[in-house]
Amino acid sequence: MRSVSRFKAALVALAMLVAAGSSARAQVLTMVPSDAMVVVKIKNMKDVSDKVAALSQAWGLANIRPELNDPLGTLLTAANLGPGLNKSGEAAVAVMQPGGGAEPNMVVLVPVTDYKAFSGALPNAKPEGELTSFSMGGNPQPGYVADWGKYAAISPQKEMLAKKGAGLQSPPRPRRSSTPRT
Repeated sequence: MRSVSRFKAALVALAMLVAAGSSARAQVLTMVPSDAMVVVKIKNMKDVSDKVAALSQAWGLANIRPELNDPLGTLLTAANLGPGLNKSGEAAVAVMQPGGGAEPNMVVLVPVTDYKAFSGALPNAKPEGELTSFSMGGNPQPGYVADWGKYAAISPQKEMLAKKGAGLQSPPRPRRSSTPRT
């Protein structure tokens, strides 16, 4: 009986720590459009890359694919990204309701320290008012990037970048009754 109550107390303490920590760190989620159907959040891009590299080395995959020794570095080099990027920041991918176009309705949020350096380094970058268009590798369809404060918002559709800062909202918590149970 005593171990059950200790277990419950440990669970409550753990839940409080997670709730307190997640509210302080979940900054990127305030920028995700509120109509997102699926959101993938990366707490720290560099930490995730290091963990993938360690796992790849442990499994021997890094011997087969050397780029797995530094997945983030490989991605940044292949996509010609890097200047102005905050490698230790939070990132998110938000997928919205499917549209009729060929490109998926999505917004990718990457942390930046210098938006102008980041957007200017994108391949074939061309400023278009508030947005910058760019094109990756022979893709005829341009991508777009916008300055969302500490984040660069990237999407294949201009319309997706008009949804800035709506943010995901946590569902309201039910209020506890102050009347004792009988």
